[in-house]
Amino acid sequence: MTGLTNTEPVPRTQPSWSSVVGLAVVASLGILCARGVVSASEGEPLKIRVTPAVAQPPAFVTVRADVEAHDDNRSLEVTAEADDFRASRQLPLEGSKGPRFTEIYFDNLPAGAYTVTVVLNGSSGQRARVTRSVLVGSPPDGPQP
Repeated sequence: MTGLTNTEPVPRTQPSWSSVVGLAVVASLGILCARGVVSASEGEPLKIRVTPAVAQPPAFVTVRADVEAHDDNRSLEVTAEADDFRASRQLPLEGSKGPRFTEIYFDNLPAGAYTVTVVLNGSSGQRARVTRSVLVGSPPDGPQP
């Protein structure tokens, strides 16, 4: 896909976590509708779904974004951030001609409590921001029965 800016993950305190986080972008209405993603409605420019909510490391996490068609859509910023690890991507959009559905994959995420944030930017700045949580590894209180 042209115009996709790939940046490597940024380890914060542990260089041993410098594994590559993969990213693939699929803009496909058919795939996402088949998986039950609800479309963004009038007045709601961005919806996301992040799966799974809990995973074992190294984790494979999928972020599905539904962007309302709008002439002012310029880019999507997708970030997965934990205390010691951060991966981020920026995807250009072409206004109302951009893809309605985008699927982003982060693979090999190390253990951590992640905040996944998707920001929809327009020509005048941020149009929408949605955040979800993902836990990679055991909960802080130990394994659950």
